[in-house]
Amino acid sequence: MSTNSLPDSYRQLPVEVQQVLRSAEMLDGIGFLFPEDDKQEVRVLSFALSCGLLAEASITIIDSLFDDVCRLQDVRSDDPDLREIIAEDTAVLRWLPERFAHRYDSHFARQFLVATVDLVAAISNSWRNCPTVAHELALHVLLDQTEVLSESLQEVTQYLEAGWRGTLEDCLFEDLDFRLLYDPGMDGIEDNPEPEMGMAPLRFESWFQPFNPSRHPVPFARHDT
Repeated sequence: MSTNSLPDSYRQLPVEVQQVLRSAEMLDGIGFLFPEDDKQEVRVLSFALSCGLLAEASITIIDSLFDDVCRLQDVRSDDPDLREIIAEDTAVLRWLPERFAHRYDSHFARQFLVATVDLVAAISNSWRNCPTVAHELALHVLLDQTEVLSESLQEVTQYLEAGWRGTLEDCLFEDLDFRLLYDPGMDGIEDNPEPEMGMAPLRFESWFQPFNPSRHPVPFARHDT
């Protein structure tokens, strides 16, 4: 992905917008999504900006996950206050499905950090579909942070199309089964002994398990680590 493909007229955009466009160049891994042949300049600019925001959000998320790991390093996995600690004292883990918060101990935090780094490496270098539910959750959280960032940059927001997040989700997710983990009305669906055909394994114990043998997350971000 390169902003060199953008029309010369975009060089007159506000400095803040140009900075985000430069950040988009860090996401070569999803460059194949970039609509370089699209004649609609508005769409091209919006997509480039959404990728730039995604790149900047990834820096924030990874940095904050290091903080979460440090916060939990002395917290026992059976600490009765773990759920409260996750909700009040973590920056990223609190964005994960709330009903599993009592399982987000220090080991989980380290695994999720590695899965997130693995995901960001994929969008930065060579994209491959998410290998585990944990990677899908990491991408979901990353898009949440991207949205938060976009709302704080008004000069950038005005150039984003209304459905920019949906465009990225359509390109990067194979399905959105993981969203069921956020739905209070679907509590327990992950334990269904007969899940619907093709549904991702949603049990907490399966979050770091590759969807199939051809998917290879980094070793530390494996369910059996």
